[in-house]
Amino acid sequence: MASIINPLKSVNLNWKITNDTVVFGAHANNYVTLQYTAGNIDAGANTNNFYVSKYSSPIWTSFTPSARTATTTTFGGTALNGTNINGEYLIGE
Repeated sequence: MASIINPLKSVNLNWKITNDTVVFGAHANNYVTLQYTAGNIDAGANTNNFYVSKYSSPIWTSFTPSARTATTTTFGGTALNGTNINGEYLIGE
């Protein structure tokens, strides 16, 4: 399985999140906001259509953001907890 992100309509960055010590359960208020600059976004990409994909070998997981701006994408909620937050994240259409 591959990421749903179109590499021609994405943010040209990736984020790695590793949680080794913080214990927290699934909760509606668990959110992550990923930031980037306008210069990191592919020409023709529409930030209103962005999704988040997480790779944690060998599985890709996709998240629908709860908020999007021109330079941030926020996702989370009960889908995130202290054990499943680890991975590499991509943003794009």
